[in-house]
Amino acid sequence: MKRGRIALAAAVVCAGASTAWASGGGGDGFFAKNALLLENLVAVVNFLIFVYIVVRFAGPPVRAMFASGAAEYKAKVAEAERALADARAAHDHWAKRQAEMDAEIASIRETAIRMAETQARDIVANAQALAERLVVDARRGAESELARSVEQMRAELVDSVVEKTEEKLRARLTPSHQKMLIEEAIKKLEARS
Repeated sequence: MKRGRIALAAAVVCAGASTAWASGGGGDGFFAKNALLLENLVAVVNFLIFVYIVVRFAGPPVRAMFASGAAEYKAKVAEAERALADARAAHDHWAKRQAEMDAEIASIRETAIRMAETQARDIVANAQALAERLVVDARRGAESELARSVEQMRAELVDSVVEKTEEKLRARLTPSHQKMLIEEAIKKLEARS
């Protein structure tokens, strides 16, 4: 540590002296002829001294700053990797859920279609059975009505025939015929008793 300080002090003194000597010496000497070279050399030495000072005195804080920045960066990278892993896990979870939901929707759709087809078949079967019952009932009703109408027509026809027969008989029978028929009927009755 002491050597570094001594070398630094010597370099500063030499640089300052050589700059002063090169600029103020005049004449035809070595320094006068090579003044530009010496000035550049002094600038390089001054730059090296500056770098040494920066590294020596500002180095540890800069290293600590870079180390803390690196640690922060590593922590942020680790956090980003965790967030990415969480996002991938969430994506996988929701992709799986979506696949399950799609499968469930397809199952529900198939069940609904089967139920609708079954209900349609039941409705058609019930409608056909009802239609057949209605046809049978209508046929029975029509047959019953037809039978009543036929009976009524027979009764009316019989009444009409009897009435016409009576009219014809009355027209043909005279009182003497009537008397003779009555007497024959009485004789038949007496013969039976």
